[in-house]
Amino acid sequence: MSENKPYISTDPSGDDSAKAIDAEIVKVREHLKKDSSNADLFFKLGTLCLKRERHADAIEAFEDCIRIRPEYPEVNYLLGNSYISHKQFEIAARYFMKSLRSNPNHKPSLYNIGLCYVETGMKDKAIQAFRKFHAIEESIAWKEEARFQLYRLGVNP
Repeated sequence: MSENKPYISTDPSGDDSAKAIDAEIVKVREHLKKDSSNADLFFKLGTLCLKRERHADAIEAFEDCIRIRPEYPEVNYLLGNSYISHKQFEIAARYFMKSLRSNPNHKPSLYNIGLCYVETGMKDKAIQAFRKFHAIEESIAWKEEARFQLYRLGVNP
């Protein structure tokens, strides 16, 4: 078990080779030159940048996306993941909280906000997040991750 392995949902569709992703990034950027008010294009650009681990570019694209459409599904969760990669846990927690306002049982956001709370010393909030995650998660492996986090915090699920 890892100490701070973020829960990341992935999209298994499409060609994930670096060359294909880079080509798609170029296409999306060309489309954005023609239509810079399209939140869907910014979302796509952000997800492509995440696949290439270009977190700063992903953050910029996702922030443009929510500037255009503030309640865009999944963007707050993905922004939180991007900020975790930069070890900016307080900012990441704010985005996971926004995601949880839209969907209180969004499991990836629950788990990851727990990680953010651990990193920022908010033990009680971390325990609450991991307990809720543990209660609703179906994957045995991820339930074990939550149990491990709770154990590290000195409590049982």
